[in-house]
Amino acid sequence: MAKSNELLQQLPNRYKLLYDKTSLKKKAYCPGMLRMLIVDPSEAPDSESIVSSLDGHFKVLEKTNLGWNILHILLKGIAHNFVNEDRETKELLEFLFIAEDEFIKEGKTSDAIFGVYQNR
Repeated sequence: MAKSNELLQQLPNRYKLLYDKTSLKKKAYCPGMLRMLIVDPSEAPDSESIVSSLDGHFKVLEKTNLGWNILHILLKGIAHNFVNEDRETKELLEFLFIAEDEFIKEGKTSDAIFGVYQNR
């Protein structure tokens, strides 16, 4: 969460405009459990146990951390500002992608993985 807010502060104001086009996103928040259950009841409430359970029951053929720790929280409510082809936008997106990749490389946990598993 801290990294999302750190990056948010580095964005130019025009990229922090919310849908109403007058308010700026000032802080990134993680969704709470109640909101998550109301908005998407299919979301796994015990998602922290999924990977260890898979690893314990299946042979891991491939597993790659994808991140998703920073950008989905950071871009919530402001992603529409990044839908264009100008140079500044492309550079900002590249900067954000690199920041999340580095966050994962530093050994931080990844909120999303790609995995290929096989029955034992």
